[in-house]
Amino acid sequence: MTFMCSQGCVQTTHIARLFEFKPGKTLDKVRLTTQLCYEVGSCAGRMDNILKTFPTTEGVAGSLRNSWDLCELPGLRGSIDVITSPEQRALVEEVLDQFEACLARDAPSFSRGHIHGDLNECNILVEESKSSASAKIYDEQNAQNDVRKQQLSARVEHHVCAIIDFGDATHGPYVFEVAIAMAYAMLNTHGVPPMDAARAVLAGYLQHVTLSHAELGNIRLCVCARFAQSLIMGRIAFSREPENEYILRHAGRIWPVLKHLWQTPNTQVLKEILNTNQGA
Repeated sequence: MTFMCSQGCVQTTHIARLFEFKPGKTLDKVRLTTQLCYEVGSCAGRMDNILKTFPTTEGVAGSLRNSWDLCELPGLRGSIDVITSPEQRALVEEVLDQFEACLARDAPSFSRGHIHGDLNECNILVEESKSSASAKIYDEQNAQNDVRKQQLSARVEHHVCAIIDFGDATHGPYVFEVAIAMAYAMLNTHGVPPMDAARAVLAGYLQHVTLSHAELGNIRLCVCARFAQSLIMGRIAFSREPENEYILRHAGRIWPVLKHLWQTPNTQVLKEILNTNQGA
């Protein structure tokens, strides 16, 4: 990019964000289904593939960092006392210990690129479906319990159509991208069991991005790391703005999901989230 100033012609490098209006609703405004979870993962995977062509060696694109980057989680150790519950604080410390070890041991071998880094329900747009006939791909192939059967019988009214708010975008491991999306889907308030939501998001993502055995082996840890990060960051922010209820949007729902997931053996979690037909 070139511009003129009083000293003459100056060349600088910038990232430009081009915006296009996309009609729709944010995902938190509609009833969540496993089909929508699958589409979240699929959309994230397609987006990450497209972003592979984005340059990483020039300007600041390859060194984007922010406080919500999962790689920054170990830096929050000094703020962990903001969590007042001894039980919660002890568990979060365990997550931090294992995640920090993962960053040192395994993360250097993880595949990486530009990722959104914050795929929560407020950053995903959906639009009304024009046809329900083709909207049940995931649910039809995975309707194995009463919850899924009920979802299948209901008319699917919305599809994921866009992802917004790239303010927390980073250059990081792809397993972080899908783990973050899985974490937020697991916190849904629409009756989709957390493991079902996680399984569907991962199935959609794996349609477009291949994760190694080591990456999949750490995915439970990465989900728990995002939960721990949200607990700490949420409490820090709330202590500064106690009148801002939005800050604790997820905090109240995190603890029971995090506790259950952390206490479930990794092999069992992997068996549950990978036990899906990925040909959807």
